[in-house]
Amino acid sequence: MYLDGVSSLEYLVSAMRPGDEEARVPATPLWSVRQLFSHLAGASTDTLESRLDGSPGRGWTQRQVDERASYSVAQSMAEIRRNADTLAPMLDDVRGPNPAWDVRVHEYDLREALRIDAEQRHTWQDVAFGAIELYNLRDDALGELRISETGVVLEGTEESMLRVDMYELFRGMFSRRSQAQILAWDWSPRAPRELADDIPLFFGPRLDAQPTIR
Repeated sequence: MYLDGVSSLEYLVSAMRPGDEEARVPATPLWSVRQLFSHLAGASTDTLESRLDGSPGRGWTQRQVDERASYSVAQSMAEIRRNADTLAPMLDDVRGPNPAWDVRVHEYDLREALRIDAEQRHTWQDVAFGAIELYNLRDDALGELRISETGVVLEGTEESMLRVDMYELFRGMFSRRSQAQILAWDWSPRAPRELADDIPLFFGPRLDAQPTIR
């Protein structure tokens, strides 16, 4: 998964337009496109060097950006590529959040920010499947997510509480949709508000609406 994610990042770099490097990324509003690539480069190096104190907190990620303040996107991409063949085998058996997931989530941050959806090969699905599995394994889960032919269904104790496109669920679970956007999904009238609040599993709810490419 990681090597494929790196290839997707390389595609995005090739598709960028003049001015895109300094464009703000709505999903990570404190960072530009260039700074987001700095984080991805730093995360790959830090993982290889076991420099993980504070991971994955804001201080850890911001240090990566600050250390590469002078880097261009091309320089960060070159660092990611140098590390990729060594890092990828280390992640093959890791279940749950890891740098391969991080690359995929940020890939779609970039796609949505820059409106680049060509070559979108459903590369996010493996991460979505893993996130759904983690949601269902929680002791405090308020329902069970089940994959259907048309998307994902959130089952309550007696009825379906939500039907949603899997891509939208993927983005919502990683706090890439605002609470208002999540509440606009196809919820049952009887679904308690707590179910919507429970969707942003990894980083909690956000208020700022996010762009979409679908």
